[in-house]
Order: sequence, then C-alpha cells, then structure tokens
Amino acid sequence: EHKKKTLRSNTLFELGENSKAFLDRETFSDGDLKPREETFSDPSPNQRAFSTDDLPTRSGDDAVPRRSVMPGKMEALAEIDPRTKIIDEIWSTEGTYCEDLADIINLYLIPLRDSLRNRAQILPPQEIPKIFSNIEQLFSVNSELLTQLDILLEKGFQGSQLHSILIRISKIFIAMCKPLRVYAEYCTNNPLAIETLNHVTKNPTYISYEDLTYKSTKKIRLDGLIAKPVQRICKYPLFFKDMLKHSKEEEESHSKIKSALDELEQLATYVNDFKKNKENQAKLKEIDQQLHGYKAKIWVEKRIFFREGIVDKLKPNGKPQSRKVYLFNDQILYAKEKGSTSFLYRGSIPSHAMICRKSIKFENCIEVLKLDKRKKTYLFKFKSEYETNEWLKDVQKIIHDVTEKQDTSSRMAKKLMESEWNKQPS
Repeated sequence: EHKKKTLRSNTLFELGENSKAFLDRETFSDGDLKPREETFSDPSPNQRAFSTDDLPTRSGDDAVPRRSVMPGKMEALAEIDPRTKIIDEIWSTEGTYCEDLADIINLYLIPLRDSLRNRAQILPPQEIPKIFSNIEQLFSVNSELLTQLDILLEKGFQGSQLHSILIRISKIFIAMCKPLRVYAEYCTNNPLAIETLNHVTKNPTYISYEDLTYKSTKKIRLDGLIAKPVQRICKYPLFFKDMLKHSKEEEESHSKIKSALDELEQLATYVNDFKKNKENQAKLKEIDQQLHGYKAKIWVEKRIFFREGIVDKLKPNGKPQSRKVYLFNDQILYAKEKGSTSFLYRGSIPSHAMICRKSIKFENCIEVLKLDKRKKTYLFKFKSEYETNEWLKDVQKIIHDVTEKQDTSSRMAKKLMESEWNKQPS
C-alpha cells in the first residue's frame, strides 16, 4: 500500500476529524457531504503552490496508474459487474488527470511566471493568463475530488459492498458539482488559450524552453495538456450514464446514480450556458465599437446576438442597398458600411412589432413587415437559399418567443394581422 499524499490547502468539504471512518460507514444521509461556501483566489505569484510530490508519479509513458480497485480477485468481479470497471476507470484516470494538471502548473505556469520576476522573460506577461486561465483552481478542486476517491477506494472492496460503494461515489460527485463549476471559466477561455499558444509557439525563446522541458521530462507538450480539462469535465456524466445503463431500477444504488448523472448533466449545461453568455457579451461589446450613430447601447442586459451579415436591403423597385444587418433577440438592426470594421446605423425593427415570410417575388429574399402605423415592408436578399432559410428560421423563432410573452389580446391581434398579410401577394 503506497503512502498517499494529497494537497489539502483548499479543502472544499468538512468531513470531521476522522474522514476515513466517516466514509467507511455502510450508510449515510445526503446531508453528510455538504459543499462549504468557498471563494477561490489565485495564489500569490511568489508562492510555489503545488508540487508533483503531492501526487503519485509516472515513470514513463507505459507506466500503469497506481490507483486500482481490481487487483487479483476484483478482476473476476469486474467480469460479472461492469460497474466495477467504471469505478476503477474513474479513480485511475482521476489520478492521472491530476498529474497532468500538476505538470501544467509546475512545468509551465510557475516557471513562465517566475521568469517575469527574474528578468529572464520567456513570454510577455499578458499572454500567461490567456493560456492558463484558472488552472490552479481546477487543480485545487480535482485534488479534493481525488482525496475523496482515495479515502473511499484505497482498500478495495468485496462484491457484496458494490452497491454501498456506488452510493458513496455518487454522493461524492453530487457534492462536488458546485465546486466543479470553476470549469466554466476555463472552458470559456480555452479557444483563446489555444489561439494564444499557437501564436507564442513562434517565439524562439518559448520554443527553446518547451523543447528543453520536453527533452528533460518526456511529458506531453503544453498544447496537448491544456485541452485535457475540457475533455475531463465532459467525461464525468459519461461515466455515470454508463454506470446507470448497467443498473436495475430495483437496486438500492440506482436512484443515487441517477441523481449524480442528473447533477453532472446540469453542470454541463451550466458550463455551456456560462460560455455562451460570455461569448454573447464579447460580441455585443464588439458591435458597440463598430456601430456609429446608434444613440443607445448595444451591450445591454438580456440582449442576445443571433447572427450578422452583409445583406442586400431591397427598395420596393428591387434596387439593392448593401447593408450590414444584425439580428438580436429584440430587434433587427441594419447599418451602412463605412469601412471594413465600421458601420453607420440606418434603422431597426423591434421583434415585438414585426412579422416575416419568405418572398415569392424575389429569389433568396425574406420580407419583414413592421407593425406600426406605416406598415412598412422590408426586403432582405441573401446570397443563397441556405442562408435565406437560416435567417428566416432565426427571425421566426425570435418572433415566436417574444409573442409567447405577450398578453392574449396582443397575440391574437398579431396572428390576425399575419393572416391578413399572408393573403396579400408577396
């Protein structure tokens, strides 16, 4: 039995004085594992926060991870119940993954950050947070997850204990879902990290440092490491989905496995929504900088960007006017091009006061009727049928969503007006 070392500086759970005895109990309630409210802060740049001694090391590419619940007799059990293999894979790969996080921090982040203070700068200071984001928070959270798995599984278990182990590992992951939300920031930043790393790999000083690091450690290069957290957070629900597939509803562990899967899928939704929201905010800020003559702010709360494009806005006689058109959840906005990245606002159509249809008269064109006193029809012509259909689908979705929020009389009035409009020739 190896001597277990784990990093405990940012513990997320309060398990009492005897945590091993706590997890060795046959049963415990949902309230036994509760996440402690904790605000993570970045370690001081002068503090070497992590050491590879905190985790078991691999001697080479073919080294077998030391964490396994299947020595000897357990292999036979795994042939009977595949959930044992899943537990083994969760534990084994979590240890390997934490080593990868430690490698990112110890072999790259800390030396690159230290080089700024030692006047031997390898990378510009603004590039480092772009590449590494909140990787130290991820290491802290996953070290705690690994600690809980170590405590639960290091002694192995008998076949009769399988359901108890399944319940306990499910509870661990349920309790960890809130701390694992730190992945939202990392996943959102990952495209920028990859872009930045592709850029800095043209820097001769960095290339020399990375080559020296690779030759001396034989570890994976940084571009292969920084994708691992995104892959890992996607893997957790798959483990439990597979586990649930091999479980029967009448088994005592089934409901807890299902609860863990539900929580992990909600975590995935949270990460995706966080990423979409950040990308939406960045896009609105970008449009704010590009657009001139618009008296209000583009970047406002609850506004969602859908799409944009250079489109021909047709006059009633069919004469085209090239316009930059933006589609938001609350309006269609069009502007005149002043330069490649500069546009002059020319008008907008609020989504609560418009209806649309595909034009019959003009090919690859949609008609938008503005529901005001003038009842003006706007014609937008696109380059292809596919582009036309995509714009039409999004505009109709926006109209539907905003109409659903209106009162009954407003919805009926709009439907009546749309019906009358559709009877008219295009």
